[in-house]
Amino acid sequence: MIKILHIHLSSEISGAQRVSLDEMKTLSKQFQQSMVCSKAGNFTAQANEVGVQTFVIRTLVRKISFYKDLKSFIELYRLIKKEKYDIIHTHSSKTGFLGRLAAKLAGTKKIVHTVHGFAFPSTKNKIFKAIYFLMEYIASLCTSVIIVMNKNDEIIARKYFCVNAKTKLILLNNAIDISRFDKLVTNGSSMNSKKRTKNKFKLVMVGRLCEQKNPLLVLEAIKKLNNDFSIDFIGDGPLKEEVQNKIIEYGIAERVKLLGWCVSVEDILYKYDLFVLPSKWEGMPLAILEAMAAKIPVLCSDIDANRYLLGKTSGFLFKSEDSDDFANKIKFLYENDEIRQAAVQEAYSLVVNDFDLCKRTKILESIYTHN
Repeated sequence: MIKILHIHLSSEISGAQRVSLDEMKTLSKQFQQSMVCSKAGNFTAQANEVGVQTFVIRTLVRKISFYKDLKSFIELYRLIKKEKYDIIHTHSSKTGFLGRLAAKLAGTKKIVHTVHGFAFPSTKNKIFKAIYFLMEYIASLCTSVIIVMNKNDEIIARKYFCVNAKTKLILLNNAIDISRFDKLVTNGSSMNSKKRTKNKFKLVMVGRLCEQKNPLLVLEAIKKLNNDFSIDFIGDGPLKEEVQNKIIEYGIAERVKLLGWCVSVEDILYKYDLFVLPSKWEGMPLAILEAMAAKIPVLCSDIDANRYLLGKTSGFLFKSEDSDDFANKIKFLYENDEIRQAAVQEAYSLVVNDFDLCKRTKILESIYTHN
């Protein structure tokens, strides 16, 4: 039995956590899996349901805090040392730094880190930019395998974080369980296979309400459009209060809904005409893959990860941070059904052929078991 510890920060089930949950569910029985995150919640509950032992370290926080970070590091080290894990798999920047250092100090033989988008390239504050870069650099010296999910992150990792000759760099696409969407697509229940409600265009965004996902830009775009356009947010996060305030300030309360997190997004995605994601940076957005599988047209910010995923024919891009271009692209897609549907078919074929979870799991098992 090979013992693995997955290390996460957030207890919310957003992209990185859903990727990890899918891995936990599909890995073979030769792996005995455990997980640690900042607090108990839906993430730990769903992990427990598939037989994953969970641990909570409450001092794990997103912001840099010397006291809490040191305490988290010590707790991680003690846990890893006590349980004698064969593999430590860390996710995201903060836990990637603390977890990899603790694992190295504890003598773990294989340390794997998944990059869910590097934060430092898009960080405007020069001090924090330098800190995030230094954290990634130091942690990379302790890493056996770095997994990236898009070409741009691969270039960054190869340039800066593969200084240790023993470190392997692997490009491994995110993936989804296509079977979750097969029934909807087979039965033709996708709204995009039917005529939408006359003169109404329903948008949806799935993701954390945080700086990275940039939900405030969606509100700016909606403000520029007429009452035919509405948006539902599926997710929660630290910007929720600011989002609520902006909704009132912009006078768009009747056209915006905050639905919170939804466990089975496949059950509701088909209701929408367009999926939007204005992120400032990404690794490989799981939410986009789910929208593609649900046969919903996709409009995203023109950043490296989204450009890599959508290509020229599987979706649509708007100028990053440009609410005018965002609103204009929404209106253009509203007015051009045939263009939307052509992209939907291309996107569905792409996700079925290149982003299947079973294929990804086999590659991950190979990463775990081979030197």
